[in-house]
Amino acid sequence: MRAIVFISSVENPEEPITISQNAFTPVPDNEIVNDFDLIAVEAAIQLKESGDLDEVIVFGMGTELSHLQKCLAMGADRAVSTPCDRSQITPETIVETAITAFNDNPMSETLWMFGKLGVNFESHQTAQRLAVRLGIPCLGSVHTLQRHGKTWHITCESDNGIPCFHVSAPFVMTADLRLATPRFPSLPNIVRSRKKPVTEIQPVMAPPGLTLKTTHIEPAQEGRRTCQILNGSTGCQTLLTLLRP
Repeated sequence: MRAIVFISSVENPEEPITISQNAFTPVPDNEIVNDFDLIAVEAAIQLKESGDLDEVIVFGMGTELSHLQKCLAMGADRAVSTPCDRSQITPETIVETAITAFNDNPMSETLWMFGKLGVNFESHQTAQRLAVRLGIPCLGSVHTLQRHGKTWHITCESDNGIPCFHVSAPFVMTADLRLATPRFPSLPNIVRSRKKPVTEIQPVMAPPGLTLKTTHIEPAQEGRRTCQILNGSTGCQTLLTLLRP
């Protein structure tokens, strides 16, 4: 049994950014691993430490080597990297590249794990595309993940409570914030991570029939004013005027 965890690089929210022509201007060496992806990595490592998994693999498309090595230092066994330009990274390309890279073992032995959210891509979309391509279940916002024999007991976050599911591998899942707390790699593990294998593969384009084309029309326009600051001696009278039906 193995887990394949998808890793993405996002802009560091603690660093200043600039905006020009309605778009973020990228800053070199200003990226970090998406936090929700690290939660998925930690959850997979904990399952391996408890004996529920045999191998944890991290997969990154357009992700810096240092980000993959951080996951290896946390406890992942090996990494698969796809060096490419950001313009080549789409949900369809991520799915097709991952399927091509990990078709060596039976699908029944694989857990496909994503972070719930990403700054550059919404991972729910990528996870659902992967599940459809493989014809396996997809569970979003996973809150708890436990293995009982050949069945996995999973609870998910939802607007109507916390539903529980029983599912057999293989399946696709996205990690919620409460699933795990990522660990800080120790210095010995950081040194060992540099000796763990990192395989590079080329991106695989999606077949024409599976590619969805979208067109950017107009940037969002500022809506009408929805709040008002009331001060001064006339503030109370203005508030009563606004609240009076």
